[in-house]
Parts: sequence; C-alpha cells; structure tokens
Amino acid sequence: MNRAATFLELTRPKFLPLSVIPMLITARYAGLPGEGSLPLLFWCMVGVAMMHAGANVVNDCYDYCLGADKKDTAGRYSGGSGVLPKGLVAVGEAKVLFAVLFVAAIGIAAGLSRNSAWPIVFALGGTAAGIAYTMPPFKLSYRGYGELLVALSFGPGLMLSTYYVLTGGYSTAVFLVSVVIGALIGMVLLLNEFTDAASDRLAGKRNLAVRIQDILHKLPAAE
Repeated sequence: MNRAATFLELTRPKFLPLSVIPMLITARYAGLPGEGSLPLLFWCMVGVAMMHAGANVVNDCYDYCLGADKKDTAGRYSGGSGVLPKGLVAVGEAKVLFAVLFVAAIGIAAGLSRNSAWPIVFALGGTAAGIAYTMPPFKLSYRGYGELLVALSFGPGLMLSTYYVLTGGYSTAVFLVSVVIGALIGMVLLLNEFTDAASDRLAGKRNLAVRIQDILHKLPAAE
C-alpha cells in the first residue's frame, strides 16, 4: 500500500456515506435540484466529508494513544482503520492530517459565508464535536456520551445546518427526519463498538457497548 492510499485508509472512507446520505436527504426537502443549487450542495458535501474524515483521524489517533486500538485487536468489523497500530503512519503525521482536513473544511465554509456567517459557525461546531469525541481532556466517547454526540451531530446538527445553507431557513419536517436519521447512525456506531468492547474496556473507554455488556454480565444466568 502506497503512502497516499495509507493516509486515505486512515480517514476511514467507508464510513463517509454516513454524512453524505443525510445531506442528500436534506437536499430533497430543500427542493433540490434547482437552478444554481447543485454547486452549493456539492461544496457543502465536500466540506462535511472533509470534516467527517478529520474526525475519523482524530478518533484513530487518540484511541491509539489511549490504548483502545492495538495491532492485535483490529479486525474487519473494527471501528478503527488499524493504520496506526500497524505502524504505517506516525502519530505526528496523523495529527497533521486531521488539522489539514479541519482547516480545509472551515475554509470551504468560509467560502459559503458570503451572505451569512452561519456556515462558519456550523463548521466550527462540527470541528469541535469531532475533536471532543475522543481527544483529551474531553474524551466524550470514553465517558458514555459518544453515541449521543454522534446522533446529534449526524442527525439534527448536520441536516438542519445543511438545510439552512441551502435555503436560508428552518424546516420542522427536516428536524423530525433528522432525529430518526441520527438515531440510526448512532445504532451503526453502537454495533461497531461491540466488536471493540474488550479492548475499549481495558483502555477505560466506557461507551454504551461496554456498559450494556457490563449490565448483561451482572444478570443472573438462566437455570
């Protein structure tokens, strides 16, 4: 695997549709495609994809640094890319990569802010969420708040901000749909967490999958 492909793998591209699909759903509610609207949607999608990729790299970087991702725990259904545990990319390089991705995403938001500063606010909020999910001292995914953060970020946060950028307004219908979409994406995260639950527990990561397993282990065995 060449270096470019390795860095691409670190961004976990197979999960990027989880941010693109909610935007496409939002676009339909916004009445797209319409005249002049497709370029706007395109740049929104590029910016959000970069932000999502940056958050994935942050997650890989700090899960590795905090001991949750190890070479012998990475697998096909593991949440991490496995690039850092294998020594294919240095931690310093990963930090540069997620910084570049976040700056690029905020730069795109700035380009979409000719009539309003809200796109920049949305981008800064998404960047903050991507950082707080795993990076110390926040480590929300280690404290049991990661699933809620993801559901809110990929549901109402992403879809309502996309709708605003595309239309300049708010939609109750989009909000209701976004709650469902966010819950579904949160479930995808939860399913991936069960694969890594053993190593997460050892690293002190108290996510929902670890908590559910702990509860099940305390239940009396059936006779």
